[in-house]
Amino acid sequence: MLNTRRLKEEMDRSNLNQTQLADKIGVTIVSMSRYVNGGRTPRAVILHKMALALGVTPEYLLGQDDPDHPDISFAKVRISIREAGYRWSVTQIRELINLLITALLERR
Repeated sequence: MLNTRRLKEEMDRSNLNQTQLADKIGVTIVSMSRYVNGGRTPRAVILHKMALALGVTPEYLLGQDDPDHPDISFAKVRISIREAGYRWSVTQIRELINLLITALLERR
């Protein structure tokens, strides 16, 4: 079942209201209202579009908390960057990029 609290939080973080998110994912405003209020659970394809539009994973919107799951970890990092990234200095951004490159090279 969709975690409506998380959905609302992500909509706030993304500065999207119900109408805007409905337009982005191609559903009616009535359907979006039902998703947000918990009256209806979106089909998998709609859930995926919703997660993509909000920059999280479908699992995150479903309320799953598996900190070791790579998709959940990625979603949490993405949320943190979105929330605080605008305050970072150029040096901090370069450090992040270098960490990401290092992590990618270590995976090989």
